[in-house]
Amino acid sequence: MSEGAAFAPGHVTCFFEIHDEHPDPVRKGSRGAGFSVAQGVVSHVRAERAEQQRVEVWFDEEQADAPVTQAAVRNLLGKSAMRVQVRQQVQLPISQGFGMSGAGALSAALALAKALRLPRSDAVQAAHKAEVQQRTGLGDVIGQVTGGIEVRSEPGLPPWGSCQRIVGEAELVLCVLAGPLETRKVLEDERKRAAINKAGGECVRAFLEQPNIKSLFRLGKQFSLQSGLATEQVVRAIRAAEREGGLATQSMLGNSVVAYGEPDVMERALAGHGEVLPTRIEPVGARTLEVQQASSGARDNATREK
Repeated sequence: MSEGAAFAPGHVTCFFEIHDEHPDPVRKGSRGAGFSVAQGVVSHVRAERAEQQRVEVWFDEEQADAPVTQAAVRNLLGKSAMRVQVRQQVQLPISQGFGMSGAGALSAALALAKALRLPRSDAVQAAHKAEVQQRTGLGDVIGQVTGGIEVRSEPGLPPWGSCQRIVGEAELVLCVLAGPLETRKVLEDERKRAAINKAGGECVRAFLEQPNIKSLFRLGKQFSLQSGLATEQVVRAIRAAEREGGLATQSMLGNSVVAYGEPDVMERALAGHGEVLPTRIEPVGARTLEVQQASSGARDNATREK
């Protein structure tokens, strides 16, 4: 039996433009910008030879469907007859625009690649394909691999896709306002797709001219309003943060906002709007861990894959 462990950060997309027409999932994706956050998903994987392929995913002590993680693991395994058990610690709410599906898929694929001594690039490709195939996202995995603040100027994985990291670190406040939002439904709605692409294209062009964190938040707010994705709850929460001197934007695609400003002030401003979660921009992208670290839930001493 082989074991591996990995961590992938959560990811917030501030604005994006859909590019999912190409038949090759490696070349599908989005143009857009966002950032990785400190909380994410830790995956601990055990793999062994078996008569047929079998994949199990567990959240804490409960077995879960986890279709994106399942797809990523199967993409990486190909036709190999193996039994793979994935145990995950999910550190942020699911379906709230925090990239938990992508983080689960990416951390599991990286952990399995380490266990089976496969290239890191194979794991990244397996996770990206899973995200696109399951229609739970188009750019989270690429952002989570990069870490920090990033702009995706071309869709898909390299050499076709292009993702550049932008200098910037900050303490942030996440606020979950309402129930989960299913990304698939938004990506399959033609009217919403058209509005997203019009607003997203304008924001990408503007951000490339002025790539910094304040511009990211201002354009994120602009995108949420112009695309029609912002609900009244989202608008009220953004204005609450702004009244206290902060900047805020909707987390795509979720019923949640992210605020940038004095952390204590932002927490107080958003406390009446939903569940408040302090975080920070995560400067380091997804990485493998020692198995003992994953088992204990520790991540502060995480080491990058050599």
